Amino acid sequence: MNYLVISPYYPQNFQQFTIELANKGITVLGIGQEPYEQLDEPLRNSLTEYFRVDNLENIDEVKRAVAFLFYKHGPIDRIESHNEYWLELDAILREQFNVFGAKPEDLKKTKFKSEMKKLFKKADVPVVPGAVIQTEADVDKAVKEIGLPMIAKPDNGVGAAATFKLETEEDVNHFKAEWDHST
Repeated sequence: MNYLVISPYYPQNFQQFTIELANKGITVLGIGQEPYEQLDEPLRNSLTEYFRVDNLENIDEVKRAVAFLFYKHGPIDRIESHNEYWLELDAILREQFNVFGAKPEDLKKTKFKSEMKKLFKKADVPVVPGAVIQTEADVDKAVKEIGLPMIAKPDNGVGAAATFKLETEEDVNHFKAEWDHST
């Protein structure tokens, strides 16, 4: 089995996953921006091959790296980055190289909280009330219908960026003043 790890160096707490794959006899290939010498020794020892690219955001450069590894080691069975930031890259590569896993058309249901909530409801999984807002009037409507406290968080976003805890009317006004009206 050929398992391709995108950005095997980061996040560092996922390096052990690569190491354990290799311990199980899986051929682990890596593509990343860091120089090979910068990789921690246990990680370097776990990678059958590492292809350094100048920029993981340059999809053409990354596709050429995958094509090289495919040519040299045979078909790729899995592609994973363990980093939400690279979900789209992972999906594009899976589609391009016919690899099992989420493809670009599958990402809507995993990247957007509102879409996940629909799937949870359909499966009878309890979810907290929520609303997608686009205007300040939507904010007021959500506060009125759902009530405080609440969390204002991007529908499509990674981590805690642009997240607001709203407990008081003052918090709501602060959110409205800080909100970019597009996220």
